[in-house]
Amino acid sequence: MPSYIRKILPVAVAALSAAQAAVVLLSWMITSVNPASRLRSLLSGEGVRWLFGSFAENLACPLSAWLLLAAVAYGAFTSSGLKSVAASLRGAWRPRCAAWVAVVATVVLAALAVVLAAVPHAVLLGVDGSLYPSAFSAGIVPYAAVSVTFVSVIYGLISGTYPSLEAVFKGMYAGISYFAPFAPVYILSVEFYFSLRFVLTV
Repeated sequence: MPSYIRKILPVAVAALSAAQAAVVLLSWMITSVNPASRLRSLLSGEGVRWLFGSFAENLACPLSAWLLLAAVAYGAFTSSGLKSVAASLRGAWRPRCAAWVAVVATVVLAALAVVLAAVPHAVLLGVDGSLYPSAFSAGIVPYAAVSVTFVSVIYGLISGTYPSLEAVFKGMYAGISYFAPFAPVYILSVEFYFSLRFVLTV
């Protein structure tokens, strides 16, 4: 991770913490001075119950699952060597074989997505036959992340980048380790966003 990002993240955490505190205090001050205000206070009985009762629910939004899956996919993609697949197509026989298998697997997975969502009366289309909203639009990010992870593991095993099951496992959580410093920023960002929604929602 670049050093400038490591320097920015603590500042972002401090700024988001200050912003969250400001939302809590300002919502209380404004509603105290003007009870007829359309804002809701985070320090009222309703607000305190919301803060305690909805924290986990706020973090359990689809974005959290998407980011986790994307981190796993990124770790597998980078550690397996799949990012240099173009060079592998012209390399030694084993990486070249792995590269072609990865290409075929990618085509098969893309074709499967088309069959499940793009043909008439596809099983993942919405009730009215549309792509959005539908099961396909809700699952496209997880499908893409799992597909990248699957192709990366296949490539790593065939090319020899992953010599063992332990190496596969390490590769899959390498992305989570890489993005771990962003977790506090994400948690605070989500809570700040939902706090603003609570305060501004009539």
